[in-house]
Amino acid sequence: MATVTDHKYQTMRGSFAIRKRGVGNYREMGNVADAELTMNIDYVTLESADDDRGTEAKEETKRTVMLKLTANSQATEAFRRYVHSKASVIQAAAADQTFELPAGEAGDVIKLPHANISNAVITGKTEGTDYIVKPKTGSITYKSTFAAGIDVDYDAGPAISYGVMTDDNPEYEVLFTSESQGRVFEFMRLQLSPAATLKLIDPNNIGAFQMEGELLKAEGIPAHPEYGKFVKVTEWTPAD
Repeated sequence: MATVTDHKYQTMRGSFAIRKRGVGNYREMGNVADAELTMNIDYVTLESADDDRGTEAKEETKRTVMLKLTANSQATEAFRRYVHSKASVIQAAAADQTFELPAGEAGDVIKLPHANISNAVITGKTEGTDYIVKPKTGSITYKSTFAAGIDVDYDAGPAISYGVMTDDNPEYEVLFTSESQGRVFEFMRLQLSPAATLKLIDPNNIGAFQMEGELLKAEGIPAHPEYGKFVKVTEWTPAD
């Protein structure tokens, strides 16, 4: 007897709606640039003693199904509004800021007092050669040795912080429509991985947001021949 794992992978494009499991109506989120459905199925192989050929049978022992949605900016903003707490201003615009950098070596990262910075200048140093600026996070990465007492001058724009999800590991229902395939996928129990560590959405780069989680088995739906009880699939013939 041996354990083997089959891997199945499918990518799709379409639109999705979401709601907390069993709570209210679905909320339309918009288009998804890429949806990835991954399924890992563990089997044990059982060798038959009925003949000399050693015919093998497989018995499924575990099935893990993961869903990842890469949202466009519209869908991401809608999702943020649905599952995150309200935005709060953490920083007003502040021009002509000066910060004394500590001594350090190449590879050191220095966090400035502000985020969303611009026009950063370090006297006597060359950007790209001696240091790298990450404007959104407001940090300086040394690429050479810095002595103590060197100043960086910069401007800071306004910054907004979004709260993380308020529930611990809530389950969601996702209604995903693939027009090209003529299919509606109802993911009945999506548990984000995990909700408590869902990354904050950067308002300056919301198009890169990904929502990923494990699909749990929904016992109240019929088993699909391909997806089991993890997904309910409705099919139709797409219009020309």
